[in-house]
Amino acid sequence: MEEKRAIFECIQNAYIGGRLEKGFSLPTDGNGMEISFADGALDGITYFHAAKRQLDDAGKELMVRALRYAGDGYVKEADEAFAELGREFRAIVIIDDLQNYIRSYGGDFPPKTLYQSALSLMMRSADRESVKFGLSIMELFKFRDPGTKEVVRRLGMCDEFTIFSVWNMLTWNGGNRDIFRLARTVRGWGRIHALEKLKPETEGIRDWILFSGVDNDVSPNYSALTAWEKADVPARLKGELTQEEFEAVGRIVRALLDEGPVPGISGVDDAEENLLRFLSQSDRFTLGIDDYEAVLDIYNWAVREEVKNPEITAKCAAVMASDGCSKTVEEAVKTGRGVSLARMLGITCPDEQQNV
Repeated sequence: MEEKRAIFECIQNAYIGGRLEKGFSLPTDGNGMEISFADGALDGITYFHAAKRQLDDAGKELMVRALRYAGDGYVKEADEAFAELGREFRAIVIIDDLQNYIRSYGGDFPPKTLYQSALSLMMRSADRESVKFGLSIMELFKFRDPGTKEVVRRLGMCDEFTIFSVWNMLTWNGGNRDIFRLARTVRGWGRIHALEKLKPETEGIRDWILFSGVDNDVSPNYSALTAWEKADVPARLKGELTQEEFEAVGRIVRALLDEGPVPGISGVDDAEENLLRFLSQSDRFTLGIDDYEAVLDIYNWAVREEVKNPEITAKCAAVMASDGCSKTVEEAVKTGRGVSLARMLGITCPDEQQNV
């Protein structure tokens, strides 16, 4: 039976120009039985939606055995034990149990040997969970070694490991720069996790969050409230937005209003006041179909939630009743966009014309 390649090697081979090649995904176990998830998806769903699963006695016994192997330098045995543990309790679920045990019984694990074992798991294991356990152990060392940091950075380029790499970076001096670099590089669940931990400490970071924070390959909803807060949208709305800023805020607003997987507009302070400020700036710009659809979403939300401020629905109605809106929607429906707006405005869509 052919030996599986180390995950880090797969990532290294796909590392081109500072990022992983387009379309990269980790190899599956190859048994044909597992449900296929995008890299990072299973952990992402667990992180946001699953109740914490308690580590039972059997799981704790296996975790301690794996740690003792690692502490004694038996990396192959540790890899196998962590892989077995990961099949029952994925690292994302029991990372606190693992780290708390090491903190409580640190004297049982020679630091230098445990460090080297963690690094070996990160670089040589072919098992996803073993790599994550290695990263979880490494996080406790608050290391400074440039070579180890680069291993963490490379692993973080893969959405499956981004959150574990970010947790390491939080312990580094200047680690926010690395988190920002990851946030700009990854596109899936990794971007969601990196954005959640990214500190908006510079104007450049805040602007990137405004313009790109909700752009990911999963769903903008997961990052909408984070982007709203970290880009300091309420403060921006008190001044005059540029057209590009107005469009960016509109994308965030639409994601906030769709409270599907996570809290959105319900988590915004003074939501009505801020949305009215956003709408009030629309008169200064030439709006596109995305902007008008944002206005429609606000209108539908205001009606559904029976908001107290009547100016919101009135302003939405005025914007949608404009000649500019009608002309924009008439053009958009030719390409299949703006259908909901068209129906509200009584504009016939091309497919409806064929059925007349």
